Amino acid sequence: VKASETPIELVRNRLSYVKDRWTPENKDSENPSFVTFSNTYASNSRLIEDASFLRMKNVRLSYTVPWKKVRSLNVFVSAQNLFTLTKYRGYDPDVSSLGDSEIRVDYGAYPRARIYTFGFNVGL
Repeated sequence: VKASETPIELVRNRLSYVKDRWTPENKDSENPSFVTFSNTYASNSRLIEDASFLRMKNVRLSYTVPWKKVRSLNVFVSAQNLFTLTKYRGYDPDVSSLGDSEIRVDYGAYPRARIYTFGFNVGL
């Protein structure tokens, strides 16, 4: 659910489409009506979109250096959340402000961090 389009949002500016929303006087509008000012996550089909995705979540490359002065020397680089392929228009199709709920709402939720790690392991 794209909460940024929720027309009942009280603390943020509404998108301009709400000027042309459905009302009894404007029955030809394609934009949904809203009649309540509650802080619920009311939704309709306009606010739902396909959030399927393919993500490169973890990748690690390492190389063991043949060096006679130590028992082992391993150099590595790893990345988390390297990329996500999706048609979803929000930040991240896998985040939700409602925690582990089956209802996924990206209202105020931040995308997952992309993390790079470089390092080495030395066995003496």
